[in-house]
Amino acid sequence: LNAKTHPNYAVFNILRFSPLGALLEVLMGAAACRLVMLDHPQAPIQPAPSMAPLLAMLAVLGLRATGAVELNDMLTRSGIFIPLWIMFLMRIHRESMSKEGALLPRLLCKKPLLFLGGISFPIFVVHGPLGQLFYKKAVATAVWGQNMASPQAVGIHWFFLVYWCTVLISSQILQKCFLESPTVKKASKTVEKALVACFPEYGELALPQYD
Repeated sequence: LNAKTHPNYAVFNILRFSPLGALLEVLMGAAACRLVMLDHPQAPIQPAPSMAPLLAMLAVLGLRATGAVELNDMLTRSGIFIPLWIMFLMRIHRESMSKEGALLPRLLCKKPLLFLGGISFPIFVVHGPLGQLFYKKAVATAVWGQNMASPQAVGIHWFFLVYWCTVLISSQILQKCFLESPTVKKASKTVEKALVACFPEYGELALPQYD
């Protein structure tokens, strides 16, 4: 059920990596954002526990990792994992907004997790290219002369830790030197104003109005 067993490798890559192939997933996320935006502050929705979808996601990962469930990666991602992830985010958002103070939002407010959350976008940006650099056979062989690591029968190869340390360090550098740069922020504002001027009807997000 991996890429090499797909009858058309090119189609697999288009579906797996193309933004158009991920359009449904993007729309699911947009719909979820809109739903929580429409929550009325004077009549908040009683949040369902976020632990349930979290445990379900971990179960899906565990079952696929152990081979207990064999399901195509794209079907698992679009049909199971992302809907569970969206449900988790909606629930934990509502839990964090409630006055009861649920356990999971309090845990996620710990400093190490807040740090990782602060560099989550740079992690998203750099983890793929660095993974290609270290693990993609053609790239790693051209750069290093060999693939830097491969799965071991006794567990994950030690180089995986080196890879993730590299990802975290690179993400922190990208965050501090680029995303938080005053020059970049100023340029971003300039581009934003130019785009708004081109499409004035979309210049302001239509937020719900409350009395």
